[in-house]
Amino acid sequence: MDELDTMLGGRSSYNYDTFSLLSQREMTREEALIQYLDTVERDGVTGSYARLFCDYMAILIGVFSVFIPVTIMSSDRKRNTAEIIYAQQISSWKILCARFFACLTCIMAPMIVLGILYTIPVAAIANSFNITIDYFGFIKYVLAWLLPTAMIAVSIGMFVTVATDTPIGIGIMFIWSIIELVFASQNSKVGSYGLSLLI
Repeated sequence: MDELDTMLGGRSSYNYDTFSLLSQREMTREEALIQYLDTVERDGVTGSYARLFCDYMAILIGVFSVFIPVTIMSSDRKRNTAEIIYAQQISSWKILCARFFACLTCIMAPMIVLGILYTIPVAAIANSFNITIDYFGFIKYVLAWLLPTAMIAVSIGMFVTVATDTPIGIGIMFIWSIIELVFASQNSKVGSYGLSLLI
């Protein structure tokens, strides 16, 4: 491998310092123990499962949750509810905020329920091995990871639909999600889950 690295001009993937990317070796007992303790003590067992869950759910939320606010805002125009809304003594901001939080509730409630449902089998398995888990691991990741995604999707859907009176927000969010997926797939090769990937 060193010869091949030299033939390629050095600093390639075949370099001795980085060739572990191309090969596998068995973990030593010490390395396995460190990884186990890291999973059990620092991650609370549910952390890794919650991150995987949020990876897939973020794709669904990013692509499909925009339909809820677009449908709600578009149906107002079709049903001529403006006269009823304007007759009420309530500000436009309160109406928009109420609808915004209603849409978020519709999107996040199933995610929280799924997080609780996925915690149950993990807890059962961990309890059989006398391991203490973080029972709120899924909920924490759902709120920290999926809630901002849902907020962006609902905001774009509501804003674009109100501004243009068209469902073009669906297209905008779809394009945004495709760009996100391409960006995430490029960074996942490095194994990075830093703040830049979440942004």
